[in-house]
Amino acid sequence: MPTPDQIPATALALGAMNGKVALVSNVDPITDVTDKDIVDFVGFGTSNEYEGSGPTAALSNTDSAQRKLKGCQDTNDNKNDFDVAAAAPRNGQTAANVCTNLSTDNLTLTKAVSNTLWTNTASFNAKDKTTVEVYNINGQLVKSFEVKGVQNVDVSSLVKGTYVVKTTSNGKSSTQKVVKK
Repeated sequence: MPTPDQIPATALALGAMNGKVALVSNVDPITDVTDKDIVDFVGFGTSNEYEGSGPTAALSNTDSAQRKLKGCQDTNDNKNDFDVAAAAPRNGQTAANVCTNLSTDNLTLTKAVSNTLWTNTASFNAKDKTTVEVYNINGQLVKSFEVKGVQNVDVSSLVKGTYVVKTTSNGKSSTQKVVKK
């Protein structure tokens, strides 16, 4: 098993079969799945809160919920975005699976960075005004900006690593993993 990137001061008591996990952009408590600080939310088993049409299937002590398409599928529907399979622990040293497209209909990365591997510039082609938020692996918001049309954004201030990018346009949000080289 790989060495954890971070060990919490207080153990996380997650349910093995049923529960919910929220990736948030700060340390403030959330009230429900519509909280503005939520980057991603997953309900599993018999959870009464989830994204989309239902929670992902129940888990076990040896199984985990794994995002489909090798971590790239995020349609904001827990029931359809995850498979239950044998746990496969990962950490920051695990090779990143580079996803090819954002899942929102009106925002796509242009060919220059369509593999979501960023260097110092990220190029976007957003049909409508879109808010882009970039979070580090600890869930901290590290960069935020708006794009519309074809636009290049300077991301040279980001350190090398893996990030979660949340895009919001016309009331729809999507998340995507991005690697900064």
